[in-house]
Amino acid sequence: MEQLVFFPLPLWAHIVFVVISIAVLAVGYYMHRGIYRIMLGADIAGTLLVYVFSGKYAVAVLGVAEIIIFVFSMVMKHIEEKEAEKIAKGVHFAPRR
Repeated sequence: MEQLVFFPLPLWAHIVFVVISIAVLAVGYYMHRGIYRIMLGADIAGTLLVYVFSGKYAVAVLGVAEIIIFVFSMVMKHIEEKEAEKIAKGVHFAPRR
């Protein structure tokens, strides 16, 4: 398979990068249980789709999808951190008004 302009690494290096990244995120999820880690893993794995859909518009759609997934995962991370702060402070179990 020829090297693409959209991703500067050869396919084998890209696959190694994806496997290592997903392994690190899986270990982090197992240890800390953050749903955003699963979303980032899917986002990183989605970069391999560049090799399947190499048309100009397909790559643009994949790029937009990658950005949306990345932003959504960062929002989820922020929400999970706020929840963890509330639980640590004991506010999570405060009575309703």
